[in-house]
Amino acid sequence: TIPTELGHLALLQHLNLGKSGISGTIPTEVGQLSSLQFLDLSGNAIVGSVPLEVENLAYLKSFVVSDTLLEGPIPSEMGELTDLQTLQCSDTKMDGTLPSELGNLSFLRQLHLERSRFSGMILPGFGNWLGLESLQLHGNSGLNGTIPSELGQLTKLTLMDLRGTSIRGSMPSELSNLSGLKQLRLEDTLISGNLDPVFCLGTVAFPDFEVISSDCSDGEVDSGRSSRAVCSCCTSCCMEGTDCTEQAEQPSWCDWQCVACDSNTYASRCGECPMISAEDDGGVGASTPLCRRSCAIDETSQLCATRVDFGSPIG
Repeated sequence: TIPTELGHLALLQHLNLGKSGISGTIPTEVGQLSSLQFLDLSGNAIVGSVPLEVENLAYLKSFVVSDTLLEGPIPSEMGELTDLQTLQCSDTKMDGTLPSELGNLSFLRQLHLERSRFSGMILPGFGNWLGLESLQLHGNSGLNGTIPSELGQLTKLTLMDLRGTSIRGSMPSELSNLSGLKQLRLEDTLISGNLDPVFCLGTVAFPDFEVISSDCSDGEVDSGRSSRAVCSCCTSCCMEGTDCTEQAEQPSWCDWQCVACDSNTYASRCGECPMISAEDDGGVGASTPLCRRSCAIDETSQLCATRVDFGSPIG
């Protein structure tokens, strides 16, 4: 167990007890470690809840309790830890809604809450986390609501994993500002609509993409647990009848190289100049240059054809 005498170490800055075989609860005396900056209790059989006294750790930068038996909510008092950069409570029994006070953590870089039991609306404080680099919420099926447009302000974000949540609706167009994003995981959610205008149509909008996955369709939205989204640039898709843990590979798409076609620009090797219907293009105007993914391989004829979800060609 963690000895209560630990509270006497007022000058202690680093406390790393990760995978040390300890058990029991987190003593309230931890709140007396007024100089503490890094706390790691991960990988231990720690039970109980996070003590409210953590609000006294004014200089804390990293709080890691992943892979423990902790229960209960994240205390709203953690919103007082304005120096906090890392908050990891993944693989626990922790539950409850995510306190709005977390929006005060303006220096937060990593928020890892995956595979726990959190519920309620997705966090409202995205707009304040301008330094956030990694957001992992997957496996919390009780998390719901829509993705706020403020998320598009997090230009340092490289990883966002929302798998296995109940987040629904379409992706805000503001997310096209996340040019540093490398991994985006959306499968087994209720995300629907056309992802292409946000993630797939910019020529250099997402040059570092490694993984983008979603429950994909050919334009039809299913009525089952997992909504389907149109996503031509997804590196993996969970199609109907496919185990989401073994995503089907994306189909082959046309050459990305841009070619001029009258006054517009489209992906090359399409055989003709397609015009895009403004009513059916998911928000992309007919005069907008579409340099990537504006056409697709017809699997039957093996010829390059106009993407049906962008409307019909004219002429």
